Amino acid sequence: MSPETEAPRVVVPPSSNPELEASSLVERANEAEKDSRFDDAEACYRAATALAPNHVAAIHGLAFSLHRRGEVQQAEQLVRKALALKPREPILSNTLGIFLKHQGRYAEAEASYRLALALKPNYADAHYNLGILLEAVDRGEEALVALKAAAALQPDHVQALTRIAAILLARGDTHEALRSATRAVELDPNYFDAAYYRGWILSSLQRPDEALASFRAAAKLKPGNVEASLATANTLRDAGRHDEAIECYRQVLEQQPGRGDIHVELNRLAWLSGRQDMYLSSFAEARKREPANIELYTLEAAFHLRRDDYVAAEEVLRAALARAPSSGAVVGMLARAIAGQGRIEASEPLFLRAIEAEPDSAVHRQELGFTLLNARRPDDAAHAFASALERNRNDQLALAGLTLALRMQGDAHYRWLVDHDRYVRSYDLPVPPGFRDPASFNALLADELDRLHTTKIEPIDQSLRGGTQTIGRLFESRGGAVEQLRVLIEEAVSDYISKLPEDSRHPVSGRRSGRYGFAGSWSCRLQSGGFHRNHVHPAGWISSAYYARLPSSVDSQTDAGWLSFGQSQYLLGDEDVSEALICPAVGKLVLFPSYYWHGTKSFLDGDRLTVAFDVVPA
Repeated sequence: MSPETEAPRVVVPPSSNPELEASSLVERANEAEKDSRFDDAEACYRAATALAPNHVAAIHGLAFSLHRRGEVQQAEQLVRKALALKPREPILSNTLGIFLKHQGRYAEAEASYRLALALKPNYADAHYNLGILLEAVDRGEEALVALKAAAALQPDHVQALTRIAAILLARGDTHEALRSATRAVELDPNYFDAAYYRGWILSSLQRPDEALASFRAAAKLKPGNVEASLATANTLRDAGRHDEAIECYRQVLEQQPGRGDIHVELNRLAWLSGRQDMYLSSFAEARKREPANIELYTLEAAFHLRRDDYVAAEEVLRAALARAPSSGAVVGMLARAIAGQGRIEASEPLFLRAIEAEPDSAVHRQELGFTLLNARRPDDAAHAFASALERNRNDQLALAGLTLALRMQGDAHYRWLVDHDRYVRSYDLPVPPGFRDPASFNALLADELDRLHTTKIEPIDQSLRGGTQTIGRLFESRGGAVEQLRVLIEEAVSDYISKLPEDSRHPVSGRRSGRYGFAGSWSCRLQSGGFHRNHVHPAGWISSAYYARLPSSVDSQTDAGWLSFGQSQYLLGDEDVSEALICPAVGKLVLFPSYYWHGTKSFLDGDRLTVAFDVVPA
């Protein structure tokens, strides 16, 4: 029934006891609600309030009926009227909290829930509702307390158990999370959220077969649910079952052809698994159904740009430009494609046009800056990078570009920004408990990491050449040598941060924080002849390399396989050279600013297995 449609009327003859008759109508309404006959329920509530205007239960029921069909303000007015009649009734304060939360009035809603709990401390639903609200405003620890109170008072509260599991998963308490989610599934096998979150927990515990069973159970409860299908695809991908994952992504795109994130996952995996028959084909298929979806053009062009296929990128972007001539994203990417072909003069006005179209975007300024560097115009490049940093002082790509411009200018400010002696630091990590020496621990770690390298080729959007990289966030794995390594790394990172130079203006020291998190974590395995292109880490603050296994050709006698700092990927002249080298060693961790240019020298014989991560202030 639409909000404009009147509910059916219930005609009630005059009564000598209107309160009693109203109570009878409320009972009829309750029965109708149990059968999902909401129109009939509303009619009964209206009739009851007509008979007895101050009947609190009838007012309360009518308020919920109005709220259900979108008449939010009227519903709030009614429940406030009921509260005025019966201010110490906890259920009314709880209901008002629900209505306020749905309007985004979180502080008022919290006060209403807390009032309900002050009136009735053992009110399980009010504890649950308070927990959901606190979770929504990122007060996870308080939310957990409230939800656990609800579950303690009502042990079969499936929704509370499920949200407890979700919060515990987010903070890394996966085993306790699994117990809570499993209990929820046992209590109600038909509750979608319980099966869905249990799947995520099992996936994080690297139990893919059980995770897939949970996701598939969730999908059966909500046929066609895209998120359950997507979770299934991601789990298949992480388990190395790439062909199955690709097919699952394709099925999701059949339902939602315009989902750019799924196109990205599908085509990354097609590339990594050597499925050239599938690579990039999804974009053309989707454009047949959504020809006006410009994102489908720009995402495909981005894949071409990552492999320096500027001609193919230009072709796609010209087609996009015909449909969206004023799109800053399209114009900016077209400028990159043209600049990549060496047509610098033709690209510059396009960059300026993109900046005018999207003045708050840093990307166009960054790319203009790198283009101007290649044209050996460091003054103009420095201006472009500075303009990007005005919008985000922590923009790692803009900082990296600015360092190159300053070096080309001979500006002494360069050595303040890039000081390898002060900001690049090595740690020989201790051996975790239970291991006799670094060799035994790293042998076990290498074995774990090897099992996670399930792809056939390097990622399309990363720096390594001649090797593979793990999929997903490595440090989300729980248990085993990877988790033991993470604990050791956290201690080293804390030490690095505590010893940063005192300089609030510096882009590294100025972000010092007592709390930090991992923006990403992964493992790279380079084969003989492999290397890392010189690059920076746009998503980080502090970046890293930890060495778990090294080939015999990597030693202190040559620079084969060494970590190099200072040289960019652009070959900008005689000054664009390596300025510092670090010899790898098994068990060594190197930490450095994310905007520092770095790469790995190629080597022969064997393979090189590392763990890397980016740290950001919390």
